Amino acid sequence: MFGGDMEIPEQLKEIVRHSSEAEVVEIVLQSLKEAMKDPDAFARAGNIPPMLANGLKMLPKTDQALRPMAQTMAQMLIKQIKHGQTPSFADLQQAQNSLGSAGSWMSNLMGGGQPEQEQASVPPEVDQLIEQSIACKKRDDFARAEELLKEALKICERDQPESAATCQVLNHLATTQLILEKYEDAEANLKQFLKLSEKQLQPDDHHIASSYFGLAMVRETQGKTADADLLYKKALSIAEKSYADAPLELAHMLETLGNFYEGQKLYRKSDPLFQRALSLREKALGNENLEVAEQFVRYALILESRGHFSEAEMFCYRSLTIKHALLEPADPDLARNQALLASIYIGQDEFGKAEPILKQSIATLEESGDQEDLIYPLEIYVRLLTATSREDEAKEVASRVAAYSTED
Repeated sequence: MFGGDMEIPEQLKEIVRHSSEAEVVEIVLQSLKEAMKDPDAFARAGNIPPMLANGLKMLPKTDQALRPMAQTMAQMLIKQIKHGQTPSFADLQQAQNSLGSAGSWMSNLMGGGQPEQEQASVPPEVDQLIEQSIACKKRDDFARAEELLKEALKICERDQPESAATCQVLNHLATTQLILEKYEDAEANLKQFLKLSEKQLQPDDHHIASSYFGLAMVRETQGKTADADLLYKKALSIAEKSYADAPLELAHMLETLGNFYEGQKLYRKSDPLFQRALSLREKALGNENLEVAEQFVRYALILESRGHFSEAEMFCYRSLTIKHALLEPADPDLARNQALLASIYIGQDEFGKAEPILKQSIATLEESGDQEDLIYPLEIYVRLLTATSREDEAKEVASRVAAYSTED
């Protein structure tokens, strides 16, 4: 599956062509977890290179341990399928190295580097609770995930309060609480995680970068923008090293900081961050990728909200160029993108250009049957009708928007 001379099934090729790197990573991750049940059999079948089979036997069967190698293998698949580049021996060696990194990180997280008699291990009951919490998160049941992780933390604090196991649970728990917007609880756990991480992790570990980002988010919600700014910068300085080989993760952090500055209307600070993130995504995924196209859309929306219509139009066109090449003409995503272009034209008082594009977008989305998708282009159409003094038509369309919004 991952070797240069191995045949990749056409079904998998289609999935990879139309998936983001993050989605491909999840596919590979699940394949690796299957492989761990019998690595030798998977190697014999050609599903993984033999040089990786032995390494798999040494890793815990957890997402944290396997994800670094899954990311490397996903990049190999994308290189081979999307760009026609056969993975070299060096690529396979990199996958092997990422496995070693995963093992090293897991060892560190579990107490590696300490004298043998002092090494901490994750108790089986704690490991089970962590796995159960991850399963809950996949079902969007974050409240239950938090309960499980709190139970795991009690066990750790009772049996090994300053261990790597406690460090691991704190990281999971704080992340979950940020999603639940329990910022005070998240803040306390992030601080405790960072205190323990000084003993358990390397200074440039990506979990430390993520924790500083989490603390920055907390400060931002508290309105402490100066503190948030410092924490975001500290997090990014660590991420520059820890995500040196993970450009999409670094791009996400750049966008987070960009959004922070955007909220303060500090455009001279936000624009370079957004543009660098776009460049990283293009370089990693290629310039004919739907995830790249979607980032162009997001940046176009930001520029439109500032009233920078000509720049917004340029990024909207770049997105449409990619989507026209990869999607069917009746695809709802393409229709939504066209509605954005119409909105940008309306912002420039180019109503004659906007209306036919908008009508086509609405017609496509009506055929798809999703009323929620219709709300955005219909709201834009209300703006157009109002701006062109067609009040009766505007009221009629506005009533449709109200009806769909109520149903949703």
